[in-house]
Amino acid sequence: MAIKKTELYSSLWTSCDEIRGGMDVEIKALQQRFNKTQQIKQGMMQELLTGKTRLLNSNGAR
Repeated sequence: MAIKKTELYSSLWTSCDEIRGGMDVEIKALQQRFNKTQQIKQGMMQELLTGKTRLLNSNGAR
Protein backbone atom coordinates (compact mmCIF):
# COMPACT_ATOMS: atom_id res chain seq x y z
CA MET A 1 0.00 0.00 0.00
CA ALA A 2 1.54 3.25 -1.11
CA ILE A 3 1.24 6.52 0.79
CA LYS A 4 0.01 9.43 -1.27
CA LYS A 5 2.29 12.44 -1.44
CA THR A 6 -0.45 14.73 -0.19
CA GLU A 7 -0.95 12.57 2.91
CA LEU A 8 2.78 12.52 3.57
CA TYR A 9 3.10 16.30 3.14
CA SER A 10 0.08 16.88 5.35
CA SER A 11 1.59 14.68 8.04
CA LEU A 12 4.94 16.48 7.80
CA TRP A 13 3.31 19.91 8.04
CA THR A 14 1.31 18.82 11.06
CA SER A 15 4.46 17.54 12.77
CA CYS A 16 6.36 20.73 11.96
CA ASP A 17 3.52 22.88 13.29
CA GLU A 18 3.45 20.94 16.56
CA ILE A 19 7.22 21.32 17.00
CA ARG A 20 7.13 25.01 16.12
CA GLY A 21 4.22 25.60 18.49
CA GLY A 22 6.18 24.05 21.35
CA MET A 23 9.21 26.15 20.48
CA ASP A 24 7.09 29.31 20.42
CA VAL A 25 5.83 28.58 23.93
CA GLU A 26 9.36 27.97 25.18
CA ILE A 27 10.71 31.13 23.54
CA LYS A 28 7.90 33.20 25.10
CA ALA A 29 8.69 31.75 28.55
CA LEU A 30 12.39 32.54 28.11
CA GLN A 31 11.59 36.10 27.03
CA GLN A 32 9.40 36.59 30.10
CA ARG A 33 12.14 35.23 32.35
CA PHE A 34 14.71 37.52 30.71
CA ASN A 35 12.45 40.56 31.13
CA LYS A 36 11.85 39.75 34.81
CA THR A 37 15.60 39.32 35.37
CA GLN A 38 16.26 42.67 33.69
CA GLN A 39 13.70 44.36 35.96
CA ILE A 40 15.31 42.84 39.06
CA LYS A 41 18.75 43.92 37.88
CA GLN A 42 17.53 47.46 37.22
CA GLY A 43 15.97 47.63 40.69
CA MET A 44 19.15 46.39 42.34
CA MET A 45 21.28 48.89 40.43
CA GLN A 46 18.91 51.69 41.43
CA GLU A 47 19.23 50.73 45.10
CA LEU A 48 23.02 50.65 44.83
CA LEU A 49 23.21 54.00 43.02
CA THR A 50 20.92 55.76 45.50
CA GLY A 51 22.81 54.35 48.48
CA LYS A 52 19.75 52.57 49.81
CA THR A 53 21.73 49.33 49.72
CA ARG A 54 25.42 49.22 50.51
CA LEU A 55 27.87 46.41 49.88
CA LEU A 56 30.41 45.11 52.34
CA ASN A 57 34.11 45.28 51.56
CA SER A 58 36.50 42.35 51.98
CA ASN A 59 36.86 43.14 55.73
CA GLY A 60 33.12 42.98 56.29
CA ALA A 61 32.81 46.73 56.80
CA ARG A 62 30.53 49.02 54.86
